[in-house]
Amino acid sequence: MWEVTSGNVLSFPQNSRVYCVTFDPTGRYLLHEGPTNTVQVQDAGNGNVVGIIGRHDNQIWCMTFSPDRRLLATASNDGTVRVWTWDPKQLGTEQQPRFILPVRIGGYGNRVAFSVDSQQLATGGEGQTVKIWNVNTGQEELTLPGHTGGVLALAFSPNGRWLASAGEDTTIRIWDAQSWQFLLKLRGHSGWINTLAFSRDSARLASGSRDATVKLWETARWDLGLSR
Repeated sequence: MWEVTSGNVLSFPQNSRVYCVTFDPTGRYLLHEGPTNTVQVQDAGNGNVVGIIGRHDNQIWCMTFSPDRRLLATASNDGTVRVWTWDPKQLGTEQQPRFILPVRIGGYGNRVAFSVDSQQLATGGEGQTVKIWNVNTGQEELTLPGHTGGVLALAFSPNGRWLASAGEDTTIRIWDAQSWQFLLKLRGHSGWINTLAFSRDSARLASGSRDATVKLWETARWDLGLSR
């Protein structure tokens, strides 16, 4: 934990490697993998463990909250993505997931992403596709094909217009987040793309790759069919 105003460090020792960490939407709690593949919750102020949400059967690679703050999605090496109800009042009791999605995630990164309206969840993984799931029913709504390698990163734009996906084929695919039509392929990296992030105003997309570069893409050019 780094205090951004002073640079002071508060260390929370763990008993195993930590591949993912996130704050809850209020910033009060810190979530990460705990003992025996649990989703552990600590007080972000003092590091005290306040409870767990639930558990996977193997290493947890990533976790993310829905924009409406109701749900938490976690992806694991056990071949599942699990969606949980986020209720800080229930942290003392281990809960069962709302539903379990059969998605094989091959490593850590932002490989799951909620839509801006929190009604859908996009997942990547080892199947060379992006799947869109209904978060109310847990049912798959559609599959987005086109990648020629595993999908390692996903991101919805804050304005709700686009979904970006990327991975082992070194390209970024841009999808219309309303019609799910494929719009554009972005080329420029020479290695696997592991992470994606839109700027808050949706004007730029950042991509990080194993080719040791970070690239910025201007989204205003996408309406013209231009990749950069």
